[in-house]
Amino acid sequence: MKVLNWGFISLFSFFLTTATFAQIPQILSYQGVLTDSAGVPFADNPYEITFRLYEEAEDGSVLWSEADIVMTSKGLFNTILGDQNNFYPTIKFDRQYWLSLQVGNEAELLPRIALTSTPYSIHSLNADTAQFALRSIADSTWINQGINIYRLSGFVGIGKAAPEARLHLRGSENNGANAALKIESSNSLMLIDGNEIDEVNGGLFLNHNSPHKLILATGGGLVGVGTTIPSGGKLHVVGSDNNGTSASLKIESGDQVMLIDGNEIDVTTGALWLNNNSQNRVLISPNGGNVGIGTSSPNSTLHVEGTTRTKILEITGGADLAEPFEMTGSINLTPGALVVIDKENPGKLKVSETSYDSKVAGVISGAGGIEPGLTLKQDGVLDSGQNVALTGRVYALATSQNGEIQPGDLLTTSNIAGHAMKATDLQKRSGAIIGKAMSPLTDGEGLVMVLVNLQ
Repeated sequence: MKVLNWGFISLFSFFLTTATFAQIPQILSYQGVLTDSAGVPFADNPYEITFRLYEEAEDGSVLWSEADIVMTSKGLFNTILGDQNNFYPTIKFDRQYWLSLQVGNEAELLPRIALTSTPYSIHSLNADTAQFALRSIADSTWINQGINIYRLSGFVGIGKAAPEARLHLRGSENNGANAALKIESSNSLMLIDGNEIDEVNGGLFLNHNSPHKLILATGGGLVGVGTTIPSGGKLHVVGSDNNGTSASLKIESGDQVMLIDGNEIDVTTGALWLNNNSQNRVLISPNGGNVGIGTSSPNSTLHVEGTTRTKILEITGGADLAEPFEMTGSINLTPGALVVIDKENPGKLKVSETSYDSKVAGVISGAGGIEPGLTLKQDGVLDSGQNVALTGRVYALATSQNGEIQPGDLLTTSNIAGHAMKATDLQKRSGAIIGKAMSPLTDGEGLVMVLVNLQ
């Protein structure tokens, strides 16, 4: 003989709102355990169970029925009655009803279970024709301890007939007023569904009273603030432009406030410090961008609109100080060529053509791979033409027609266009010296390094 032990049925607190039907439950939560005739829990599998309601404990007509596929876990199953086939209006719960269960194609389990409007036990009764039985879960799974009730094994489903976790909830999507899970505490209200958490009365606090870490997206996911489709980085923030008062990201520490948006960083008090407490480098635009100070459209690696003050200026990109000059005829002269003041065109220079020319002005920069180290000009006024070295080291075109050139020799202009020569005439060279040779030229023509020093 097989035995039908006891489980329990509980009514959810969903009721019709009219006075006539105030006590009519719309759904019932049912939980039980399937075992074989020896009391061993049935294998974890889906089983079809048909539930029926009668007005009689025996015989009589079926008033309501519903079939459901339940998933067992160590024999335990959960289901919701009435979620597929409504009780009302056939079942008004204004009289005594009896519930029967049929597992698969087996005969109905007997005896039927008397329903009341409150949770109740199913007393042990004989079930001569059943291939399955319901085993007690009240004593072994749920534990009552004072005002507490708990369980140490199995899964609990709310709105879910076959729970897949310790607590498995299934309900409505979060719409800002209702959700699958609603949690209240004092004046706070939290709504949670499968992918949303809302706090509707105040703020949402994470680790507010805990000193431990808050870890997000360690599995490779991205975090979005102000966007539902974060991309490009672990934290993707979308917000307002920085207007000096608010921005997409606002960071406060003490009385310091930093505002950050997509291309601006502002501090509203004090100064912006980079690596203030670190000995490491600060890299700005290492891949080719320009930096502007006092300008939003820099056109060089560092573009400063305003006064620059420094104790030490080290220049590593060139070796001479130059200024741009327009050339007569608007032609570009060969780098290294000597140039003289063109008295016919004030403010312009031209290539040297005579020996010992006292109008000598400098050397076209750029010969021999040596670029200007410092260029002086005024935008819109004196900013066009070719750079002419006025002091410093520069390669110059030279000739040995007035004798071989040795380091330390004074150089002047020659009658070969743009070429320097050794200055040997003490009277003529006064005022016509371009500088001193720093490399030799023993014969012919070529480049000589010159320390430019007009005299």
